Amino acid sequence: MVVNPAIQSRWAQIPQDVLGEIFFETIPYPEEERFASAQNLYEDPTTPAMLSLGISHVCRQWRQAAISFPKLWSFLDVVQVECETKESRVVKLMDTYLQRSGSYQLTIVLGYNHSTRHTLLKRLLQASKRWVTVCIDAYGLYESSPTSTNLTSEQWNAIEFPALKNLVVFDFTQTYTGSCCSEAGSQPKGTLVQKLQTCDIIRYYNYCSHPDLEFQDDILHFADKATLLRYDFRNIPPSLHELATATLDNPDGARQCGFSWPKLRYAMLNIESDDNIGGFLHWFTFPEIRGLNLRFGRRVWTTDTALVDIKTIQFLIPNYFANLRVLRLCGYMDMSSRTFTMLIPTLHRVTDLTIELGHRSSHNVLQLAKLLTDTPHILVPRLKHLRLFAHSEIPRAHADAFADMLSLRFGGLALAVKLRSFVLFEFADNPTAPTSPRTLLNRLTELQAQNHDKWDVRIEVAELIDLWQAPFGGEFLLDI
Repeated sequence: MVVNPAIQSRWAQIPQDVLGEIFFETIPYPEEERFASAQNLYEDPTTPAMLSLGISHVCRQWRQAAISFPKLWSFLDVVQVECETKESRVVKLMDTYLQRSGSYQLTIVLGYNHSTRHTLLKRLLQASKRWVTVCIDAYGLYESSPTSTNLTSEQWNAIEFPALKNLVVFDFTQTYTGSCCSEAGSQPKGTLVQKLQTCDIIRYYNYCSHPDLEFQDDILHFADKATLLRYDFRNIPPSLHELATATLDNPDGARQCGFSWPKLRYAMLNIESDDNIGGFLHWFTFPEIRGLNLRFGRRVWTTDTALVDIKTIQFLIPNYFANLRVLRLCGYMDMSSRTFTMLIPTLHRVTDLTIELGHRSSHNVLQLAKLLTDTPHILVPRLKHLRLFAHSEIPRAHADAFADMLSLRFGGLALAVKLRSFVLFEFADNPTAPTSPRTLLNRLTELQAQNHDKWDVRIEVAELIDLWQAPFGGEFLLDI
């Protein structure tokens, strides 16, 4: 290949450290979708991690810039496989990265592709003092031990993680065997998960949804110092269930003895069990919480599925809701009138509100319209961004009331900031999908036509709608 001398000379003028930063920005760090769907984890596991190696083989100048820039080699994205030949090749590449990264802190993604070996983990543990972010397959987290990694007790006990701040756990590809448990139902002894429980984790993202995963109590260890949290409760953890149930009978007493996570600022929680949600929410104390993203039940609508297991949700609003700036209430739920009426007045600091409604959409939409225009005491006075996903038809009168509310909030009410954006989520036409709020859709289309140059009113149509995992303002996104 013949390179234009003019272009070549321009590259030569770029300092090596600047060139290294440019290279670093091209590394494809894993995004949310990769961990949220296990099928995306193992398609081409070596490509991201080997980008730095490829860059170092382009030309002499790039090689010098790459090798002299330790930060470029600080990201390892590898998968443990069963084939020893492939495993040996990956270990050699890892050694190159670990050597060239010098003393730079490491970001690690370690998957397991139907392998019970821990060779890669054993090598990475030799650099454990440099771990700052680790994304690990749950199999490696729970099954690794001194025995499985061929380390002596002295070597295992000497492993430390002084710099570790971010922990991401994703689904494993094989069933957990529980071989490291000392007795049935107990936490594994001498495993990696037990060692990490002593770390000061500030971001804990758990993407596990495997039905056999029995270690949901880990949240009590990893979240007590966290500022950002993502967790999917398939069921309320056994250690919390008894006290959570007692909360409904005596919420004040439960709040006094509940878990306090004083540093948590943004929490993304899916509570798949419909049992005693109110008690569960009251069990926790979040004095510094700013953003809460809740999904009640695993209700993800697509053009191919329609889930109809619906319960009317009713609960007392926890005190920490008053501190929220961002709130999402997702899932195919029916919120009781009493709960809805108690909820809205507590949101006096909320600037960003997302609500997904079930069969009671019509009634809740009317309630919302009235509550957000109630005078003289305006509720949610700082509201700037509002999103709504209604699963059922809205009568014309209710749609008109809601459109009038939007007009007032966009235009500006006394003692309230102006609404900046509104989004209505509309499911793509499909006979198995929820009934579309067609009347409300038509009224919003009219608003768009009348005020397209002044108001940000949008209608989002999609075949897959999962507001819980949508990026929106980015407050709950995984950012490593």
